[in-house]
Amino acid sequence: MGVDGKPEGHYDERYERAAREGIDRTSGGTFRAEFIHDPDLPEWLRYRGWWSFMQCFNPDARIGNTDGSVYCAGLDTVFLRDLPRLVAALDDVGADVAGVPCPTDGKYNSFAFRVRRGTPGANAVWEALVEQKPPQAKMEHLFVRHHCPSLGVIPPGLVISYKGEAGYGWAGPPQGTDDAVAIAFHGRPRPHEVAGDVRNPLKRLVTQCWKP
Repeated sequence: MGVDGKPEGHYDERYERAAREGIDRTSGGTFRAEFIHDPDLPEWLRYRGWWSFMQCFNPDARIGNTDGSVYCAGLDTVFLRDLPRLVAALDDVGADVAGVPCPTDGKYNSFAFRVRRGTPGANAVWEALVEQKPPQAKMEHLFVRHHCPSLGVIPPGLVISYKGEAGYGWAGPPQGTDDAVAIAFHGRPRPHEVAGDVRNPLKRLVTQCWKP
């Protein structure tokens, strides 16, 4: 389970500790956390925020499983429970690249995703990225949508948006936390700005599960 992140930027060492703890706790030690840092990236891909996700498509990157599969989530993901259920859902999608449905349009989103590196779909994304370097699209998930010929999404509700649950209307409707495996913050507020606040059930859940 790879988690993107740049501790020298927005996310410091607390986020790596919380990701390790969350992945270990919710998988029973089945999965190992790996981290993508800017020095690990090609120079033209460094310091570009969410675009560090794209290293998961790099056929030469030394990350992921020996079979070429990489499972990725952002460092601002709060893991709640039963991570193998999310991994199984991603594996059940037959496409070369699988992600969670965007809460606003239901299409591929990179809150959490799985790439089978070396497949035609993954290679098409990486080759397009290398040709453009640096990338011209606004967001990396839109780039993947445009360039990947083998793309799928899992059922909704397994990875939910903090902003959607908190009532930010533009982030999509609330999906509920009872069946969710993880909460994606995707920007501000960030987990450390919410953890410790127990004034409502959503914030209490983040406080309980984000342990830096």
